[in-house]
Amino acid sequence: MLEFINREELKDVELNEVSIRFQKLVDEYCNDIEGMDLEAAKAEEKRLIEVMKKWDETLQGIKYALPKTISFGGNHELTRTMVGKYICELLEKLECEYKYTLGYYQMWKLWKKPPATITYNELNSTLQGLGNGMRFRGPHQWELILTINEFFKPLHNDYQKDNLITILYGTCHSHLLDRMKVLDPQQVNPDQEAEQGHINME
Repeated sequence: MLEFINREELKDVELNEVSIRFQKLVDEYCNDIEGMDLEAAKAEEKRLIEVMKKWDETLQGIKYALPKTISFGGNHELTRTMVGKYICELLEKLECEYKYTLGYYQMWKLWKKPPATITYNELNSTLQGLGNGMRFRGPHQWELILTINEFFKPLHNDYQKDNLITILYGTCHSHLLDRMKVLDPQQVNPDQEAEQGHINME
């Protein structure tokens, strides 16, 4: 059965290899739960949720080291503080509903004085904020986002591996819920959908 993934054991493994391994784990998990009765499936869900909670707690403590300087497009070296200003400038383009304003304000404050390390949640929120539907007009903004992308490149492998672990657990949980629905359609709350996705990552 699927156990807790120690991210440190993946440190020297290529991202593509992690993707292949995790897809194999999903396939094995589907085989493991195929013959389960409802009682066994419920027990497995309880066990799997504990593993997922442990991973969520691990995510809360993950930090990535941010580069002190970078260069892009032949320009002189840019400091972390300058890249932080670029991020703030692009964040100021965002329009959002009131319920999101505190989150974006905290993100803007973070990048106003960027730290030496950033948490998983801070990085994830920043990348989502800059990537979800944001459009870039003209060479100035194009240069800003390309420079920011270059700045985050050293974090890419570790961050993507952490995302793959999250996707792995969510996908297996979703397959388990599907199995439980087959065994007893009335038992599974329709709102109890697990997040899932493809293991393959570019």
